[in-house]
Amino acid sequence: MKGDKNNNTMILGNEGYGLKKFNISNISQPVLSGAATYTANAPGFCQEVKFSSNGNYIYGLFQTYEQFRIYDAITLSLVGNIQNIGGVAYGNSDMLVWGNRIFIDANGGSTDTMRVIDAAVPSSPVIVTSLAINVNDMKMNNGKIFLCNDSGIYVYDVASGIPVFGYTTLLSMLISSSSVSMAFFVR
Repeated sequence: MKGDKNNNTMILGNEGYGLKKFNISNISQPVLSGAATYTANAPGFCQEVKFSSNGNYIYGLFQTYEQFRIYDAITLSLVGNIQNIGGVAYGNSDMLVWGNRIFIDANGGSTDTMRVIDAAVPSSPVIVTSLAINVNDMKMNNGKIFLCNDSGIYVYDVASGIPVFGYTTLLSMLISSSSVSMAFFVR
């Protein structure tokens, strides 16, 4: 079960039961405030959820039917979807959000592929690019995706809103108490 938080709202991907939304204004007493559960046209098996950058939408990765879905964050109504994004593996998916772009490693099929979805029009999301790369883990910081796999660490600069998928090798990382400074070489 994976989740995300936006202000006083927490959303959980609840495996075979879809999404559950909680009001966490009182952290010691979370209150279930909504659910998008199993229906004939939108079954569960949610593997990952994230709020949109502005908090108005919830993005979900599902193993079944519409594999990528966009929900209204207040009503949990389905707003848009992509039927097939190339597979979503059980328990081993990752999703990062930057502006209207969603970066997905769904670990589906025989080859890992990072997919980039443009959700500028939530009712009509589209896959804008794919990058065939094995992903063990990925994180985002200041418009850069830090991705690691068995071959090393790669950095992708997406701050401009257009992903730049040139391989980069991280040469050094200096961590101080207030920031992360990086030096890297781009091939």
